[in-house]
Amino acid sequence: MKSNKEKLYQYKAYSKLGRYVSEMAYSSNQNKLRKNLESKGFKKIKIKEKKSLFKDKVSYDEVTKFSRHLSSLLSSGMPLLESIELISESTINREFRSNLCEIRDLLKNGSDFSDALAKFPDNFDRLYLSLIKGSFYTGNLESTLDSIATYREKVEKQKRNVKKAMTYPKTILIVASLLTLGLLVKVVPSFQNMYAQSGKKLPGVTQILVDASNFLHNYPYQILLGLSIIFLLFKFVLMNNRSFLTLLNNVKNRLPIFRDIIYQSALSRFCRTLSTSLNSGVDYPIALKSAGAATDNPDLDNAVLNVREEISNNGLRLWQAMENTGAFPSQMISMIKTGEDSSNVSPMLEKTAEIYEDNVDDTVDKLMSMMEPLVLVFIGGLVGGILIGLYLPMFSR
Repeated sequence: MKSNKEKLYQYKAYSKLGRYVSEMAYSSNQNKLRKNLESKGFKKIKIKEKKSLFKDKVSYDEVTKFSRHLSSLLSSGMPLLESIELISESTINREFRSNLCEIRDLLKNGSDFSDALAKFPDNFDRLYLSLIKGSFYTGNLESTLDSIATYREKVEKQKRNVKKAMTYPKTILIVASLLTLGLLVKVVPSFQNMYAQSGKKLPGVTQILVDASNFLHNYPYQILLGLSIIFLLFKFVLMNNRSFLTLLNNVKNRLPIFRDIIYQSALSRFCRTLSTSLNSGVDYPIALKSAGAATDNPDLDNAVLNVREEISNNGLRLWQAMENTGAFPSQMISMIKTGEDSSNVSPMLEKTAEIYEDNVDDTVDKLMSMMEPLVLVFIGGLVGGILIGLYLPMFSR
């Protein structure tokens, strides 16, 4: 196993076949790496150490790929410890590589895999840990890791689609703001000089445009400073005030345009999380807790809490407890009831998740198609309105 204190290098070279290669590799020093590359037939080698002032952040995708890779190695018959060592050697991210080395050492000292992963809660959340812990009871770790990877890929894809729908209006506002700023800074002053020479009193709309242009020219640094302070304060409150974050999420979840997309996306995450958990041998109470948290929706999370209590205290079936909350659509309840009646709850939850994921994808595509012409009208109306305001004095007496 390679030392945990090896340095990260970027090398550029030409392979035996003359193909240009630019990749990363760990080594104790440049000479050792150069000799290793030369032994493999690389020529015209250039090596540079990759230094970083900040700690590498472990991405969501990195953990997903690790899960998939580990599942493949275990399925091929490789022991867990050797698999972790092999993956860590090919991991470029410094932080994650260090984490895997620590996990390897904990396993060597007799720790359970789930306990070793629990040392890194930022990378392996409660759901991940509960699934891994459940797999030791079923003796199916490689299958569970494969399910985790699939689950994470599908949930991330769904989140990206929802994010795409939410980001589009923000992009429009930014473009519109930049266009307006450009017109006020570059175009309006030309008209202002022309009208100043005529000595005529300007119409109200034109005067507002001129005043806004003057304000931007006279106080550019103060405006930038003010906007920077507002942005930093907003980020600070967002990161440190949970009530404010909850308020923003509630507003977002109730926006008429995006409400259905966010709700159906939350339902799909609930079904997929619960299906993956139950399929991995996790008990209902823990599985439901993870599924509720995965919705990222306070209303649904509270409803799932009630479902847990109904099942634990009153012995109701899952579909009955869900129906009593009034928070879940009848289609979902019917499908889960069918699954429970046929003792196929997990596959039915998986199927339900796919239905809602398809609904979200279709809705996002339709929304984007509808918004494209509206964007053209909005941008055209904004620019046209400003130009009309500027030419208005020419037509007034």
